[in-house]
Amino acid sequence: MDIEREIKLIDFVKDNRGRSFSWGQCDCNTFALEVMDAVHDTDLAAQIRGKYESLLGAFLFRRRVPGSLINILKTAGFIEGKKGFEQTGDLMIVEDPKWEMVHICLGSQAVAAFPEHGVMTFPMHELRDKSYSVWRLPCRR
Repeated sequence: MDIEREIKLIDFVKDNRGRSFSWGQCDCNTFALEVMDAVHDTDLAAQIRGKYESLLGAFLFRRRVPGSLINILKTAGFIEGKKGFEQTGDLMIVEDPKWEMVHICLGSQAVAAFPEHGVMTFPMHELRDKSYSVWRLPCRR
């Protein structure tokens, strides 16, 4: 990630830290796509924002549209990376039978929206034992 995009990422995270969690508005998926929009001047979050309003709604949306987040990323040009080689700005999709939990890499930290805490950062090492895929949008000039 180039320095200009890294600054956009850091500024967006600073401005949104502590933002309240809200299904379909500021959950881990919508927040991650908002970050990508802010950093890469895309409009990805609009594809899922407001499509559900509750935990059950999110679950049903995921069942109705399997792989929805990964399909959005692939269509936008994201490529899958390798776990253990994450870079600042990469998305990490934690795989769980019920959910796709998305976090954004910030060097040795990660950021995501959580129901109980809203948008917060946490140490990357907390993901060490989790199964996840890494997604990166190659820089275009």
